[in-house]
Amino acid sequence: MSQVSIDNGQLKALTDRLDAIVRFLAYMLPKDMTQRDKIMVLSEIGIQPKVIASMLGTTPNTVSVALSILKKSKSKEIPDNANPDRQATVEGAVAITDKSDSNDVSK
Repeated sequence: MSQVSIDNGQLKALTDRLDAIVRFLAYMLPKDMTQRDKIMVLSEIGIQPKVIASMLGTTPNTVSVALSILKKSKSKEIPDNANPDRQATVEGAVAITDKSDSNDVSK
């Protein structure tokens, strides 16, 4: 496999483009989805709390507290099927992000 070399300007342009895509995906999350569920989905796809806060118009502390609460509730081993409406919403949001992964964004 050959290596590709890019300069700082190209890296910044690529980073800016990826940032725009991520923000678009966050915008596409279902409107009826709670902020906590949005935080969970965005965190699970690897977005940092500071970026999530910016995307959702809240503070990094709010995001960190929500993630902490989610982590604690998961550690209590609450089954995913305990709240089917919540699970369906989260699955729908993940499906939206998965669907966008298959689109060609190289243009």
